[in-house]
Formats: sequence, structure tokens, C-alpha cells
Amino acid sequence: MSFTYKEDLSRKQDLVRFYLSDTVDTAPRLSDEEINAILGIYSDPLEAAAVCADRLSAKYSRVSSVQIGSFSKSGGEQAQLYADLATRLRAQKTERPGGLGMPYVGGVSIGEMNRVEANTDRPRSQFDIGMDDNPSALGPQPDPNRRDQ
Repeated sequence: MSFTYKEDLSRKQDLVRFYLSDTVDTAPRLSDEEINAILGIYSDPLEAAAVCADRLSAKYSRVSSVQIGSFSKSGGEQAQLYADLATRLRAQKTERPGGLGMPYVGGVSIGEMNRVEANTDRPRSQFDIGMDDNPSALGPQPDPNRRDQ
């Protein structure tokens, strides 16, 4: 099990370890190989860290409680801590700029509206369908056959 960590966070692997607080080489929670395998699936370090936290939660849920004198440690507590961490990491992903939680307002600029209308692969807007089907609703219309109007 190899372990590397650079405090400058120059690699995605370092970011994942940072998010997990898995930065102590004498007590690694995950190997470099495991983290890089997850990064191969989820290229975003924050999402990869959330998946790793889920994995650690599952790992510690199988560990039974240990008591030595007055010291006790429960695997269930560790599992819950990592489950909570995974939830917080996913929330951070959606709340950061460009994340899933950022609203998008379209049709604000005339250029964008024209570009959207020109896209022939886009379905016609439901707002426009039938808009001109009842011309009498617009009020009196000039008779195209009369010249004095």
C-alpha cells in the first residue's frame, strides 16, 4: 500500500487526501492506488473524495467496537463520521460556483435568444405554440381588401 501526499495540493490525489483528512503517512486510510482508481472514474477530486468517504464508511461499518481500559472506539462511530463527510463533500460540490446548485438564467441577451431560436435541433417553445392561432383575440384587424384603411 503506497502513500504519497504533497501539501501544495498540486495533484488531484493530494486534494482527495486533503478532503478526507487522510494526510498522515503513518496511518493512511486509503492507498494511492485506490484513490487513483476512483479518480479514474470520477475526475473531480471533490466527487472522488465523497466516493472514498462512502467507501471508508462501509469499511468502518464492518469494524466492531474495541475497549481497552477506559478507552473505547466504535467502528459504527467512524462509519457515521465518514458517511456525514461524504454528505458534506457532495453539498460543497453543488454549492461551489459552477456546481449543480448554481442557477442558470437563459434568454437574457438578445444574441442568446436569437441563437436559441436558430437552433433547428431544439423543440419549439411551448410558449409560442398556438400563439397566433386566434387572430380575433388581438382585437379588430384591418380588412386586407379595403383600401381606405
